[in-house]
Amino acid sequence: MTRAIVGLVGVLACLVGAARADAAPAELYGKSVLVTWSEDREQRGLGENRWNYIRINLELRLYVSTAGRVFKRLNAVVVDRNGRSHSFSAAQIAAADRSGHGQRQVHFDDRSMALDAVFNGGARHIAVAFDASYGSCKAQVIAGRQEGSQTTIMTTLNHRKVEIRSNRAGTATCSVRNGNVFAGQ
Repeated sequence: MTRAIVGLVGVLACLVGAARADAAPAELYGKSVLVTWSEDREQRGLGENRWNYIRINLELRLYVSTAGRVFKRLNAVVVDRNGRSHSFSAAQIAAADRSGHGQRQVHFDDRSMALDAVFNGGARHIAVAFDASYGSCKAQVIAGRQEGSQTTIMTTLNHRKVEIRSNRAGTATCSVRNGNVFAGQ
């Protein structure tokens, strides 16, 4: 399984750089998609010696406007092994992400959506499958490293560079809602 994830990350790294963000299907216009999952990580600040075990609860909020533009925000709540938590967020509007948190682009195909984030030495793949009416969805999240890489280096949502030695994504939940999930924010 680990070998398959490592191989998948290598393929994603190649595909994400070359792929274009496909247009959202008209059935999603005016709707929001929410995906939640957790990641258990062993990580440390770049250049630090001590590895820390943390759990990150993540939520991807995505809205497809009535004009077909995609707006998305990734929210994270980091819980350390002492039970302390910290919340962070990063938003992106229908364009390549320049925040340094990894290249994140949404791709639509048939009744599916994929969001890939590529980092130095690793990647995260979020796959969403919609039912025929686009009224509900199922999601899966895979996090892994590139083959031959011992760690992944990424910039977190609080703009801190970290080195990740292990990262396991938990079971994802997915829902579709009518309207703009960002309304009133």
